This record gives sequence, structure tokens and C-alpha cells, in this order.
Amino acid sequence: KSFSTETLVDKFIVAFKDVPQYKKSDLLEELLPIKPSLWIEIKKILYNNRKSHFTLLFFIDQLEEVFSYPEDFIIDFFIQLSELFYGVPPKDLKDSIERASILHPKLEKKFREANVLDFLLEPFPFDFKIITTIRSDQVDQLDRIKKYFPEFVRNTYMLSALERENAKDAIRKPAKIEDPLFLTETFDYEDKVIEDILDFLTQYPKNTRVEAFELQLFCQYIEKLLIDRVNNKLRTKIITRNDLPEDLGNVIHNFYENTIEEFGVSVREKIRIFVEDNLIHNEQGKRRRISLDQALAIDVLEGEKELLNKLVKTRLISEIKTSTGACIYELSHDVLIE
Repeated sequence: KSFSTETLVDKFIVAFKDVPQYKKSDLLEELLPIKPSLWIEIKKILYNNRKSHFTLLFFIDQLEEVFSYPEDFIIDFFIQLSELFYGVPPKDLKDSIERASILHPKLEKKFREANVLDFLLEPFPFDFKIITTIRSDQVDQLDRIKKYFPEFVRNTYMLSALERENAKDAIRKPAKIEDPLFLTETFDYEDKVIEDILDFLTQYPKNTRVEAFELQLFCQYIEKLLIDRVNNKLRTKIITRNDLPEDLGNVIHNFYENTIEEFGVSVREKIRIFVEDNLIHNEQGKRRRISLDQALAIDVLEGEKELLNKLVKTRLISEIKTSTGACIYELSHDVLIE
């Protein structure tokens, strides 16, 4: 993807339009910043909500993808975020105000009467909070933004495998959420189903924690089962032990075969060659995942880039963006190697 026109700041500003309080000020609309400005956009939101009390939370998922953009985009983005976080007005804010006054001579009087200048320059009357997620093998990227956000490095938490009680919540709670966009109605599980799944996932090696990816394979299996029943006009309110294979290992072992079955016969052999011969290294009986860059991946798939994208959506393989903006592909988890 080319990032030549849409900057990271642009993407954030577009996201503001989903904020319920997003209602631009007609007065501040005449204020044309020298460049896209997070400070000014948030001031526009705040101007019509000055009597409201709210916290502004920025949630940035997969922060590693930010570092795939050009360096000047990255620097500008984190400078602007730090200005918001520490309450420091942008250096070019006064230039933006002067520019607006030149373009709209009557604006200066309006700004003065409404105390807009003071409003634009004063720090925000509430705290900003920023939550991000980043892959554990990309945490070193945070060193690149230390000077803007020393807190990022000091306030990190490694998400490890799930404790048993957390794993139960991860299985049961999503099934009880009602949403008109979901393909299935709400449902629940027999306790035995959940206990058997967790017993299976913690037996090798012996531990008390559950790998999220393996748990996801079971939930995905059940989701597909329910969708098939909906398509056949059948309803399931409770998942019983009989709904899963007697040997629970088949849920994981058959994931690969079942995923390939979703594709047309004409491309299945291409997928096998791509996965089995190019994403797994086998040396003296020791097997491990290996990565393949995008150009080679597409070449192995005989030029079918769309097929590559579809494989990523199945979660059989993962797409990882490097610091240079390139993409590499690998099996989603070591459990799939065998």
C-alpha cells in the first residue's frame, strides 16, 4: 500500500468522525491549519462541548503497523500526540490563526469577541489517555519514540497465556453478546464442554495457562458449526459435548485441512505448496516456522495476491509489516506445524 498521500494524522482525524460528540464548530471551521492538526480538530470538538465532562482515550491497536509508514509521517504523528498528552500547543498554531485572519479579515474580530484565541492556546481541561498494543517481537520499536513518550516504555504489560478463569470468560462471554450484525443468536455452553476444552489445552505441556490462539481455534470451530446450522434453519441455544469431536485434538489437527477445503479445487495444491514447502523449515526432524516476504509469497502462489489476502483472513497465516513497510508471511502459530 502506498502511504504517499494519507498520513497517520489524516487517518486519526478521519476516525474522529466516529466520536459521538463530533460536531464541528462553525466558527472554528474557518481556521485552516498549516497542516493536518490533531490539536485543532480536537479543539473543534471541544468548542461545542465545553460544558461536558469526558475523557479522551486514544486506542491504537497493532502499533507496529505505525512504524511501516515513512519516517516523517511517524515523527509528525508522535509529536502531535505528545503535544496533546502534555498540553503543549503546536508551534505553528499561531501561524494557522494568522493565516485564517488574512484569508478572512472579519474572523479576527469574531475570534477576539468569543475569546477563541485563548481557547485555542490553552491546554485541554481533561486528561488524555493512550492505550496501544504491539507484538512482543516488535517492542524494540518503542525505542524510536522514547523522546516523545518515555511513558510508553515504562508503562508496558506483557499479555501472557490466559489463566483458566480468564479462558472461561473468553469462551462464554462473547457468546452472550447480542448484536444484529452477528450471524448467530446468543448461545451458551454446557460446563462440561468448557472444562473438557481447557483440560485438553493445558495437558501438553503440563501447565495452568491456555494459549489464546489454540482457544481461538475451538471458538472458531463452534462458530462455523453454528453458522452452518443457521444456514440450514436450525437453532442451537446450548453447545453440548456431543457438538465437538470425541477426540478434541481433531479440532486443531483438522484446522488446516478444513481451511483448505474452503477454497476451490483449482488452488488447493498451490496453497499446500505455499504452506508446507515454503513456511515450514524441516532439518533433521526439527521443524520450525519460517517467514516469506510478499514478493516471494505471491510468486509461489503464481501471482495470485488476492489468494494470499484470503489466506490471511482465515488466520492460517499471519501478515507482519516490517519497519521498512514491507510485508512478510508466516504460519499463525507453532501448534500448526505438525
